[in-house]
Amino acid sequence: MKKTLTLAGIILSALWYSQSNNQDYTTNTNDAGKHIPKISPTTPESFKFSQYGNIPIGLFTGAPNINIPITELSVSGTSVPISLNYSSNGINVDEMNGAVGLGWTFISGGVITRTIRDKPDEESNYNSGDVPLLENSSAQMTEYLKFCEVDNFDSEPDLYTANFAGNHVKFLISKTGNIFMIDQKDYKIKRNDGGNLFSIILDNGVRYNFNAVEHILNRTLNVGGHQPPSQYPQSWYLTSVVTTGGQTLTLEYQDVSYTNTLSQSQSMSYTTGPQQKYGDIGSGPNGGNSCPLINYILPQDNIGLIADSEQEVSGKQIKKIYDSDNNSIIFTYSTQNKDYSKLTGIKKYHNDLVTEDFTFNYLATNSLRLFLTEIRNNKTQSSHKFAYYNPENFPARLSFSRDMWGYYNGKSNSNLVPQIFNSGNTSAPQYNGADQSIEPGVGYYGLLKNITYPTGGNTLLNYENHKKKDNVLVPATKANIGISVFNPLGTYESKKETIITPQKTGLVQIGLSSYLYSYGTCKNSPTLQTGKQKASVEVVDQAGNFLTLSEYSPLYNTYFPLGTSTEASVNTSKKVFVNVEKNQTVKVVLTSLFACADSYASITYYNKDDETVMQDVLLGGYRISSTVDASTDGLPITRKYNYVNDSGEYSIHQTREPLFKENRTAGSVCVGGALTSVAPHYS
Repeated sequence: MKKTLTLAGIILSALWYSQSNNQDYTTNTNDAGKHIPKISPTTPESFKFSQYGNIPIGLFTGAPNINIPITELSVSGTSVPISLNYSSNGINVDEMNGAVGLGWTFISGGVITRTIRDKPDEESNYNSGDVPLLENSSAQMTEYLKFCEVDNFDSEPDLYTANFAGNHVKFLISKTGNIFMIDQKDYKIKRNDGGNLFSIILDNGVRYNFNAVEHILNRTLNVGGHQPPSQYPQSWYLTSVVTTGGQTLTLEYQDVSYTNTLSQSQSMSYTTGPQQKYGDIGSGPNGGNSCPLINYILPQDNIGLIADSEQEVSGKQIKKIYDSDNNSIIFTYSTQNKDYSKLTGIKKYHNDLVTEDFTFNYLATNSLRLFLTEIRNNKTQSSHKFAYYNPENFPARLSFSRDMWGYYNGKSNSNLVPQIFNSGNTSAPQYNGADQSIEPGVGYYGLLKNITYPTGGNTLLNYENHKKKDNVLVPATKANIGISVFNPLGTYESKKETIITPQKTGLVQIGLSSYLYSYGTCKNSPTLQTGKQKASVEVVDQAGNFLTLSEYSPLYNTYFPLGTSTEASVNTSKKVFVNVEKNQTVKVVLTSLFACADSYASITYYNKDDETVMQDVLLGGYRISSTVDASTDGLPITRKYNYVNDSGEYSIHQTREPLFKENRTAGSVCVGGALTSVAPHYS
């Protein structure tokens, strides 16, 4: 005989996800990895390149769009431009340095990146056809959904993004090998049978070939539930440009390999109220075998291990661009630990003559963060120079000092599990959660502050937090009053009462204490040695009804009734609670029992209800609030940016809230027990 008992609980995680799983979470491990969506990211460097030209700049995002052309190589009007672009709404704590430092993107040819969704397109073992775009009740859709339940079925196509020579296009590849462009552009996209070469032909006939393949391997450490990782091609870099006249620009790459932790996650599990599970099988009261019910509780601070999302990269970096007329551009690098190599120089040649020569200088902080400080033109002896906001104070990668959006907040956190419960909520789990609030005083650290141009002028960039207008709940406030009463020698009972009218429905907390009164006639009295002194408390409504008092149990995270009266023995104290409706007037009666008893009651209640008000709410990330342009021969010019539209709303909209909590269930099974009627227990 097999019986199953369902237990309820909560998992709180530093990941954003929303799904359920029937798992046992009684051990202090991190199972957040079981919920990680099956989305395999590309490398941070190729992702930045693929996003260039794809970010709306200006009054919508407030990100600066700073593009610095370096050089180019061209044939017959077709060129491969080399430039640096800065467009940042804030430096994420986990952001990697990349080839040219935090916040910058190195534009050096072109790339096609692939975001693997579920499984790589080439790996599905089921010939189910493409995802049906039919009504939900169709037989084809039903068959597709059944396939989705199978582990090795690829449920959705991978997303490809191409960025090259100012062009940007996204496309999908069907299970039959057909390429569908998401962007409606008059391009032709071809792929060879091996999948290692893509060609994109523009409407003017120029062909761009992508044949330098970058492989990555993503794995999650310190969690269970994932299959062994495999390495897949994730990016294809531009290797040649062929004009309609047959002239060719060729791009060569150097190999770069590293392994690094992209991000970390952590989870905490807890039970919601008293739970029970089956114990070991034994003899039942009526003969036969049965499993007794035993209490089941998870510790309040059941925070799991850190899970590392690790990426192993076999990547590419541009080394040389050349044509058939002895024109070339050569790139030089310096190696970095666990990252792409740092760009240090670019030289352009005609035959063996250097025609252009650039050096790139950086600030490397003690936290191993890299900031581009100068692009120097060695031919003209002129420079672009860059300064940043408090770069030395920007933390090391993977720091716990972050807000819920991943930006620096300066908090001294010891883990990644956010504290999402109100500190005054005594019924919520008590744990040492991370303070992931937004801190505008430090969140902008690491952002670009000042650009000094070769002409001598400069631009100062000022930032502000993203904001939204929203109805904000201003939490109810509490008041505290105290009453006391004592008995002189010969008096065995005295009372003191006070009346309160809470302005919000909820628990009124009463701290009850009993002490010895050793003054006056009680001084040196033998009565002080009896130990009979007590304090008691009662709560009465206007109709004369005595209300039920309760005591909170941290072990079971719930309140247990005590009756309508409770006592505290001499030299002890206790906290009791009573539920009172809003605007319900009640009387708290404190009684001091036995001679020389000194009694106290501290009463905490809501003196103001919750209130909803419309106000600005800070969001993660930053935008330009103003710029100041200063030249060497004129007055500074200040430009201020207002992100409020005609309706009074901010131009940026929050599309999602970070999700940290989900309900979970775990099964308790009794195998071999006699048939008994056991009701399942839920939180």
